[in-house]
Amino acid sequence: MNDIQRRAVAAGFVHALTCSREALEEWSRLPKTDAAAVGAFIQKTLGLAAAPSTDDLEAMSSYVQSDLQAQVKSVQAQDVDVVNHTGSFMMMQQG
Repeated sequence: MNDIQRRAVAAGFVHALTCSREALEEWSRLPKTDAAAVGAFIQKTLGLAAAPSTDDLEAMSSYVQSDLQAQVKSVQAQDVDVVNHTGSFMMMQQG
């Protein structure tokens, strides 16, 4: 993915979590340290042709942490169980 695609996927994924309680619940149960599982979940959730790579996930994580914190707070407000691992892209670290 290029940088624009990574940012769009990251923003779209955060948005999808705010729109779907089912996706948020499934996300809450997913091990965030398993890059393959995280990539597959993002692919499934957004209907992507391919799962994001580990490099994509790392870049998306940086973007979420630097530019999408207001959206992350919106996700966190929906479910206290995601508070500890949504903000860390919600992906690469489990709090």
